[in-house]
Amino acid sequence: MSSAGHASRGPGMLRVLPTVRCNMACSTCNLRAEMLDAKQRHESSPDSWRRVINEAAPFKPYIYFAGGEPLLYEGLPELIRSVKAAGLHCGLTTNGWLLSRWATALVHAGVDDIWVSIDGQAATHDRLRLAPGAFERALEGLRLLHSERRRAGRAQPRIHVNAVLNPSCSDAVEYVVHTRSQFHCDSISIQHLSFHSQEARARHAAEGFGGTVPGCYLANLQFDGANIARRVERLATLLPSLTFQPTTDSIMDYYSERWPGPGSSCNSLWRILEILPDLTVCACNSIELGRAGEQSLLRLWGSCRLEQMRAAVQAGRFLACCFRCCYMNFSFSRQMPQ
Repeated sequence: MSSAGHASRGPGMLRVLPTVRCNMACSTCNLRAEMLDAKQRHESSPDSWRRVINEAAPFKPYIYFAGGEPLLYEGLPELIRSVKAAGLHCGLTTNGWLLSRWATALVHAGVDDIWVSIDGQAATHDRLRLAPGAFERALEGLRLLHSERRRAGRAQPRIHVNAVLNPSCSDAVEYVVHTRSQFHCDSISIQHLSFHSQEARARHAAEGFGGTVPGCYLANLQFDGANIARRVERLATLLPSLTFQPTTDSIMDYYSERWPGPGSSCNSLWRILEILPDLTVCACNSIELGRAGEQSLLRLWGSCRLEQMRAAVQAGRFLACCFRCCYMNFSFSRQMPQ
């Protein structure tokens, strides 16, 4: 049930959170609750992050800057330069509010990929983010980023737009696909809504691994799965290069209370370590393993807690944090063992 690869080789990605601060309050955000309660969590210096990056360099992970909103961390261009000096590739995701300010610095720092979140037409986007003017600021940032990349004569950063398929917003992602030329992007991806149920919360408490269940909590899962499946089919026909995350063999089952079947697979436990602003190292969904600088990353990657989680998933006993995780490949062909 694992993805390809061996844990002994080290993570293929470090998901680095230089800050958990954010300047928006998006309704579909899967930012974990304890992060929202920890806005004063100590933020490490660029020098501290450089040491972590240099330690990781031998196993060649992709460095993915997330948050919070990573562009709120003033030292981000310096971190990107440290990544490139170590011979690694990196990318970041942003809500776009500060992209105009940072576009030139990001291009010249050498970042490989930038994902910008767009939720639909201006009124929908701004409403979902509780941020009037957010769409126009993101759009202007994308224009400037594309212009600066061309002016510098560079192929990077690759510019990606990501849109969440929100069942409550009819035609929002369709708008993004239909009007894609205005975003000056190299690719568009659609992310299925990440959510969890009361049952997932209860199972998580019983498992005892810590961390949280990803996604927004929905007390009553009442989606029109057939309609969502038709929307996905139309989108895929409209733009064959479109990618959907996470993958699933049944849209209708994904937007229900069914648990992942044993045919599902995980792209996180065998591939990704997350590092919080104070250098706390986590497995998926903020399950704490230790602290960078106090224990080696490879030691934490092979920790007992992480191996226990891998063993459960390997046996097809998916954890509560797997319920609608964006790093899963979902199969609902068989029921999960109870």
